[in-house]
Amino acid sequence: MSLKPRILIAAALSIALFSTAVCAQQKDDSIDKLTDLIVTTVPMGYIFDALAKKDVNWPVQDNPEKISAIQLACLRSDLSSAGYKRNKAKDVTEYAKKNPSRIQGDIELLNSGAAFLMNRFMVAGSEQELTGVPVDENRIISEANITQVTAFMNFMTKPEFAVLRDLAGVGSAVDMTKSESENNDAGKQTGANLAMNLMLRGVGNCNIPPSALF
Repeated sequence: MSLKPRILIAAALSIALFSTAVCAQQKDDSIDKLTDLIVTTVPMGYIFDALAKKDVNWPVQDNPEKISAIQLACLRSDLSSAGYKRNKAKDVTEYAKKNPSRIQGDIELLNSGAAFLMNRFMVAGSEQELTGVPVDENRIISEANITQVTAFMNFMTKPEFAVLRDLAGVGSAVDMTKSESENNDAGKQTGANLAMNLMLRGVGNCNIPPSALF
């Protein structure tokens, strides 16, 4: 074989490998980006961090004797911001495998303001629970622009984003056919269910009996 064909073959292989690497990197970047947006949209890690700071035995403060110090450290790590993001990345990876054509659109929607506004509402709601200071929904909305509000409403209400809402963990927390009071109650229940599901996932990851939470 002459030198020239060898060079061409080597160049072709290099380009093929480079293209594969670029595609893989783009895929990884998309998953990382969507993961970052999901944990921003529903900041349970941030909320759990705040609760953990208030009690060294959280989330088993009512019966800390039921688990060991190692199990408690594992559970608190699993429910921290870092642990929440780590677990959510697994969910996003599975979601991307099942819904590859949705990823870029989901990123654009969340990045357009849905993540920002949902985060503001959830952080304010958690602070209300901790401090008793009521959430000022009008102030939060007034500080957002029309693009952000539109993205948020689309995320929370449009049927085509139901699977994205499920990924985030909010499900059908808002139903435009129901009253404000009904939606408020549904939102609280959704938040409670989400927190419990994450805690149950944590006890599973740390080999802790679920009874330790109750």
